[in-house]
Amino acid sequence: MFRKSLGDLVRGIRSNKKQESKYISDCIQEIKDELKQPDMTVKCVAVQKLTYLQMLGYDMNWASFNVVEVMSHSKFSVKRSGYLAASQSFRDTTEVIMLTTQLIRKDMGSSNIYEAGLALNCLSNICTPDLALDLAENVVGLLSTSRPYVRKRAVLALYKIFLKYPEALRLSFQRLKEKLEDPDISVVSCAVNVICELARKNPKNYLPLAPLFYKLLTTSNHNWMLIKIIKLFASLTPLEKRLSKKLADPLTHILNTTPAMSLLYETIQTCIIGLSENTDVMRLCISKLRAFIEDPDQNLKYLGLLALYNIMKIHPKAVSEYRELVIWCLDDEDVTIRLRALDLLAGMASKKNMDVVQKLMERLERADGSYRDDLIAKIIEICSQASTGQLYQFVTNFEWYVTILIDLAHVQGTKHGKLIASQLLDVAVRVKIVRPFMVKSMLSVLQDQKILDDHPDSSTSHEVLNSAAWILGEFISQMEDNTGVVEALFQPRVLALTSNVQSSFLQAALKVFIHKAATDQNSESLGALISFMKTRLEPFRTSNNIEVQERACFLYELLDLYMGMKASGIDISADLSALGDQVLNPVAPKAQKKVPVPEGLDLDAQINEIPPEEDSDEEKNSYVGAPIFDQKQEEMVEKETEEEREEKRRQRLRDRQSNPYFLTDEPPNYHFKEDLPSIQDITNDHNFGVSKFNSGYQQPQPAFVNMAMEAPEGVNLSSDSEDESKKKHDPLADIDLHSELKPGESLFRREHRIVQTSAAKPKKEKSKKEKKKKDKKDRDGKKSKKESRDKKEKKGKSRKESTSGRGAQSSLIDLNDMFGNPVSTPSPVAPSSSAPSLSTSPLSQQSYSSQSHISSFPFQSSPSQPNAHASSYSAPVAHQPSAPVVGTPLLGQPSTASNIPRTSSLGSHDSIGYPEKKSKKDKKSKKEKKSKSQRKSSQSSNGTSQNLLNLQSVPSFTLLARDPTLSLFYCVNASEKEVNKVIVTLSVNNTTSNPVSLVQLKVQGTLNLQLLNPPPADAVPAMQSKIYQLVFSVSQITIPQRLAATVSYSSGGKSQSLDFQIPFPCSVFILPVRINFEQLSKLLTGEAGVPFFQASESVDLSGSGGLDPRSALALLSSSLHLEVVEAVAAAASLYGRSIQGHHVAALVKQKSPLSISLDFKCSDGNLAGSLAKEAAILLRR
Repeated sequence: MFRKSLGDLVRGIRSNKKQESKYISDCIQEIKDELKQPDMTVKCVAVQKLTYLQMLGYDMNWASFNVVEVMSHSKFSVKRSGYLAASQSFRDTTEVIMLTTQLIRKDMGSSNIYEAGLALNCLSNICTPDLALDLAENVVGLLSTSRPYVRKRAVLALYKIFLKYPEALRLSFQRLKEKLEDPDISVVSCAVNVICELARKNPKNYLPLAPLFYKLLTTSNHNWMLIKIIKLFASLTPLEKRLSKKLADPLTHILNTTPAMSLLYETIQTCIIGLSENTDVMRLCISKLRAFIEDPDQNLKYLGLLALYNIMKIHPKAVSEYRELVIWCLDDEDVTIRLRALDLLAGMASKKNMDVVQKLMERLERADGSYRDDLIAKIIEICSQASTGQLYQFVTNFEWYVTILIDLAHVQGTKHGKLIASQLLDVAVRVKIVRPFMVKSMLSVLQDQKILDDHPDSSTSHEVLNSAAWILGEFISQMEDNTGVVEALFQPRVLALTSNVQSSFLQAALKVFIHKAATDQNSESLGALISFMKTRLEPFRTSNNIEVQERACFLYELLDLYMGMKASGIDISADLSALGDQVLNPVAPKAQKKVPVPEGLDLDAQINEIPPEEDSDEEKNSYVGAPIFDQKQEEMVEKETEEEREEKRRQRLRDRQSNPYFLTDEPPNYHFKEDLPSIQDITNDHNFGVSKFNSGYQQPQPAFVNMAMEAPEGVNLSSDSEDESKKKHDPLADIDLHSELKPGESLFRREHRIVQTSAAKPKKEKSKKEKKKKDKKDRDGKKSKKESRDKKEKKGKSRKESTSGRGAQSSLIDLNDMFGNPVSTPSPVAPSSSAPSLSTSPLSQQSYSSQSHISSFPFQSSPSQPNAHASSYSAPVAHQPSAPVVGTPLLGQPSTASNIPRTSSLGSHDSIGYPEKKSKKDKKSKKEKKSKSQRKSSQSSNGTSQNLLNLQSVPSFTLLARDPTLSLFYCVNASEKEVNKVIVTLSVNNTTSNPVSLVQLKVQGTLNLQLLNPPPADAVPAMQSKIYQLVFSVSQITIPQRLAATVSYSSGGKSQSLDFQIPFPCSVFILPVRINFEQLSKLLTGEAGVPFFQASESVDLSGSGGLDPRSALALLSSSLHLEVVEAVAAAASLYGRSIQGHHVAALVKQKSPLSISLDFKCSDGNLAGSLAKEAAILLRR
C-alpha cells in the first residue's frame, strides 16, 4: 500500500542530497523485499526502480533472475520493463542469460510486432556466442515475415549475431542480400547499414554488390541510406579502380544539388578516398569545404577543417590558398577548432611561408592551459619536419630556430621542457655550424634567473638546463672566451635544482676544467679556478643523491690529483683531454628494440645465486665494516703486468666497436635506412621569421645537418611489423563470402532428435490402391474366392513386413554410424500451428517404462552379465521379514506391455509414433484384455482402498531409519487428481517380541511443505507393522527438500524416540504422461508457446557397478517417473509433467559403451537443473 513508485524514488533521491547513499541503500532493501512478492506488478515496479539505480552506477546483477521473471510475463507493459532491464544490465558473464534463449525465441515469433521488436532489441544488446548460435536461425527466419517492422529489426539484430557467431554471416548472407531489394525502403536502409558496417572488416567480400549499390545510389532519395551507400563505396573504391570513374558523375551531382550538409560531407570524404586523382572533383570538394569553415555552426566548421586536412595530405598545394582562412580559425573560441587549424598549418608549412611560426609565437603570449602546450608542440613540429630523409627541411636559419627554442623555454608552466631540451641537443649534435652560437646562448640560459626559479612540480623548463649544461661542456672548445662558465655552473641556485640537473652541471664542470687545463698556460689563473671549484664542490660532496655525491667526489679528487702532479712537474693535461675527444652521434629511436638477443643468452636466467632468506647472527656481523676488496684481490691487481693491461685496453676497444649503444666520432657501419640520400646543404634563400631577440641577424652560412644514426647492423628500423602483429584480430575479416556453401551446411539448430516415421506411407497408399482393385475384381467375379483369399493373405504379410521394416529402420542404426559416419535422417514433418493437446494418462508406477520402448532402445547389455543390475536396485526391505513387500517389478526387469494402459486422449496406438489401423476383432480383444487387467488390479488393491487421494499404486518401500526396536520404511507418491498434494506412506515396523505403545509421529513443516493430517498416537504389536498415510500440501517443487520428523514411543516401560528426515526429491512431483514424438517436438521447438530451460549432465557408467545403458534407461524411467516417448539409435526421449503443470523432457544419449549424456528441458529452469543432478546421482550410485 505504501510502496514507492519509480517517480517516488526519483523525487526521494533529489530531496536527500546530503544522505543520498543511505536513502538509496534503504530503497534497495525495499526493492529486495518487493521482488519476493508473488504479485508480478510489484516485481515490475521493483525492476524499474533497479534499472534507474543501475543508471546511477549501482549494481543490479543480484536481481538478474527476477528480471527474467518479469521478461516472461504475458502483459506487454510488464514485459517491456523486463527487457529494458536485461538490455541495460546483462553482460556476457551473467549466469541467467542462458535462461532467456527460449523466451526470446518465443517473443520473436509473437503476433504482436512490438513484442517481437522488444525481443530483437534485447538480443542485440545481450547477445553472447551461445545466444547467437541458438537464435541465428530464428532471426534469419524473420527476414521473410510479412511485417516490415519485424524485418528491419531482424536485419539489424543480425549484425550483432555476426559479431558473436561469425560463421553465421556466410551461411545467411544470401538472405541478407535479398533484403537490398525489399519493397519496404526502411528494410533496405537497414540492410545497407549492416553491410556498410561489415565492409569495414573486409570490404573485398562485398565488391560483387557494387552494381546493386550503384543502382540504389542513383535511384534513391533517402539521405541516410545514401550516406551509408557512399561510405560503403569509400571502402570499395581502393579495391576496384574502375569504380572511381563510374562514381564521378553521381557524386558530382550530389555535391552540386544536395542541401543536406551531412550527405555533402560524406560525399566529400568518399571523393577524398576514392576520387583523389580526379582534380576537377577535388577542386569542387575544396570549394564546398569553404562554406563549411565559414559557417557559424561550430560543428560544421570543425568538419570542414577535418576534411580539408585530409585533402592536404594528398594535394598540399591545392589547400595553400586557404592559409589565411585557417589562420583566422586560430582565434576561434572553440579550442577543438583551434587545434584542427594548427594541424592544417603544420601541413601547409614550407620554406616560403615559415613566417607562420612568428604568428604562432604571437598567439603563444595570449594562450593558456593545455592549448599553450599544444602551440609549443606544433611550433617545434613545424620547424623539425622531415621529408625524403632530410630533417629540418624548412629551417634555413638555425640560429633563428635556436632562438625560438630559447623563447619557448621561457614560457612559464610549460609541460614540454623535455621536448625543447631534446631539440636543443639534436640541433647541437647534427648542425656543426650553429654550435658557437648555441654555446653562447646556453650560457645565457644558465644565467637566466627566470628558468632557474621555475618549480619542477609546475613546469618542466628545468629540463632545458640539463641540455644547456651538456652542450656547454661538450662544445666548450667552440667558445673563445669561456670566463664565467664555471661561475654559472656553480652558482648557489644550482643546489635547489633537481638531482639530474646537478649531475649534468658537475659533468659539464669537469669538461670545462679539462679544456681549461689543456689550453690555459697561466698557472695562477688555473690555480684560482681549481681553488674556486673545490670550495663550491663541498656542498655537493655531502648531497643525499648518490650520483651527485659520486661525481662531486670524483671531480674533487681529480683536482687534487692534478695539483699534486703539477707540483711534481708532471703535466697530465693531454691525458685528460683524451677523455672528451670522442664525438657523439645520435642513436636511432628504435635501435634498442631492434637489437637481436645473442645466441645462447637467456635473459630470464638467474645471474647470481639467490641468498638464503635467513642468516645467522655471526654471518650478519661478519659483513659489517668489511672492505670492498679483500686482500687477495688487492694482490692480484698489484701483480698485473703492463702487457695484461694493454690487452684489456684492446679488448675494451673491440667491445666498443661491437656495442651499438657506444657513440663515436667515426662514421657508423649501419644507418637508419640503407637508401638514405646524401646529406644536403641547407642554404638560406629567404631570411624571414626572425625572433624579436634576433631582429638584426645577418645572412647565415650554409648549414650541414648530420643525418647518421646508430642502429644494429642489418636492421630495418622503419618496419612496424611487430606493432601490426599486436593488433587485435577480427574473426569477421576471415569470413570468405565468395566460397560456395557445401551440401548440408546450414545454420546451427539445437533440438531433440526426431526420427521420421512416415517413410513407408507411399507403400501404404499403394497397398490401399491394390486393395480397391482386388475388391473390385472380387465383386465382378473375375477371380475365384480362393485367389482372393490368397491375395488378401499376401497383402497382410506385406503390411507386417512394412511395419517391421519401419521398426528396423530406427533400430538397426549402428553406433559407429552415429558418431563415426553420421546417418542423415529425413526432416521431420512440419508441425501444425496449433499447440498440441496433451492430457495426462494415469499410469501406474509399475508401468513408468514401457517394455516395448526399452526393448527397442539399442543399448545392449554386456553378454556376460545379462540383467546384472536387476537385483542391485531392488527395494531395501526385501530382506526384512516384517517389512511390507509390494509386488513391484525390479528396475532391471521392466513390466510387460500388458500392464501398460494403451488409451489416452491422443488416440489408441499399439506403438507410439507408428499409427496402424486395427481391425474390429483386434479392438474387441484388446478391450476385453483391458477390462480383465482392470478387474485384477482393483481386486489386488482392495486392501488399500482407504486411500482418498487415489494413489497410482503402492510402490516399493525404502528404509528411512531404524533403531533396536523400530524400523521405518517410506515411499512418496504424487496425487494425480488433487494439485499440489503428495502422499507419504510410512511403515513403522516393530522388530522386537514386545509390543510398542504410544507411538506418536511429529513432522516439522516448512513454508513449502505442510502436513495436513497429523496421525494420532497408536500401538504396534510385536513383530507387526503399522502403515500411516501422510498428506502434504506443496507450494515449491523445483528444488529437492527434506522434512525433519520424530517418532516417540514406549517399549518395556521406557520412553524412547527416533529422529529421522523425510526426503522429497523433485522426481516425486513428476507424473508420467504418454505423448507421441510429434507433440513432443512441437513443445520443444516452441510452437506451443512454452519456453524451455535446459540442464545437462554427463555420467560415466564404469563406476556404477557395471550398469549398462539399457538398464540405465529403465532406471531413469522408473525412478524419475518419465514415460519413454521414443528410443532409436543411441538415444531415447522421455517425457513427464509435474503436479503444477511443468513440462519435463529428457534426452538420453550414449556417448561411448559406458558413458551417457543427460539433457533435461523443462519449463522451469530450477526444476530442470534439479532433475539433471538427481538423475546423475542416481546413475553414479
